[in-house]
Amino acid sequence: MTIRFSTSVTSGLFGIAVLASPVQATTFVVPSFAIGVLTDDNVFITADNRQKDVITRLSPGLTAGYESERLQLGASYSQDIESYRDNPDLDATDMRRYASADLLYRLSELVVFSVDAVHTESRIPAELNVSSGAGEGRIQGQRSSINPALSYRFSERSSARIDYTHTRDRLADEAEGETNALNVEYEHVLTPNSQMTYGYTYTHFAFDNLMVGTMDQNEAVHTPRIGIVHNFSAFTTLSAQAGPSYSEDEVGANVAILLQRRYSNGQFTFGFDRSAASLVGEPGLVELNVVNATMSHDFTNRFSVNITASYSEVLRKDIVLSDADVARASVGARYRINDYTAVDASFSHSNQHTTLLDRKRSIPRNVAMLTLTFSYPRRSEPVAFAR
Repeated sequence: MTIRFSTSVTSGLFGIAVLASPVQATTFVVPSFAIGVLTDDNVFITADNRQKDVITRLSPGLTAGYESERLQLGASYSQDIESYRDNPDLDATDMRRYASADLLYRLSELVVFSVDAVHTESRIPAELNVSSGAGEGRIQGQRSSINPALSYRFSERSSARIDYTHTRDRLADEAEGETNALNVEYEHVLTPNSQMTYGYTYTHFAFDNLMVGTMDQNEAVHTPRIGIVHNFSAFTTLSAQAGPSYSEDEVGANVAILLQRRYSNGQFTFGFDRSAASLVGEPGLVELNVVNATMSHDFTNRFSVNITASYSEVLRKDIVLSDADVARASVGARYRINDYTAVDASFSHSNQHTTLLDRKRSIPRNVAMLTLTFSYPRRSEPVAFAR
């Protein structure tokens, strides 16, 4: 069953809530339902014979949680059901599925334990490669991950965190990959506005061999790094980390930069990330370079706009597929009619360039969507988590 991974995790997380005895606590269950109409000018996500279509989408969902000063639990599930006007063979009751669960638990004044688990399925592989947007065609794919972490505060000026991430992905019956990453990080406050970070990550990638069907392709990456977090003001923060990236075949660079600017009615972020990664459906490592920017603005308490843009570069060592780049941009607006109903309108553009057997290929895609969303009951104000 597609949601077995997340439901088993969720059951365990909610079981912990019964053992907790907080002074202040709240629970919530928020069902939702959305109906939308889309126009897609490249429904098969291909470079040749691009086809347009009009799609009707139904999206039931459910979010539930428990919050207290010591414990926070959350779980959600949603599913997309799509009907195509001109390509009825693409109709699907499980076009996308998304399930998640998270736990945040303060064991003591110094120790915090957390777990995040996510399971995603889609018939469009590019949607599973969230950072890069790389991928073409339509084929069933899925990606699951779980990330337990433990944080310890040594003093008012220093803290440490250790976490482990297990990720598994599959593209129909074609390719499967598994990633295990152990990460350790130490933070030290230098001044009221600056802190240093020191970290190390060991990541092991395993890919199946399509010829024999076993996970016999393995690569390990070691990434020590150093970074800084600086608050230029109460509204502007810069985070930066960098370090070498060692694998058996080569030495690269790992870089992560994030600039955040908050203001009274919204915020702006700009980021750059370079790292070794894997793509759903592809065996072997790639080097991923991503530049992205987002801006959100609330014009009123009912009307808001969000704009995003990104450019991704995928550097492959594959002998068949060459390097690729993906440019994406989107604009979305939401108008909340009342506490239970909202209207969303969006437009997104993407263009992927790659080379297959010495042939340059371009895969452009434009999607416009109008959606009406209902949710009930309205969520109450969350309980503050005492860190």
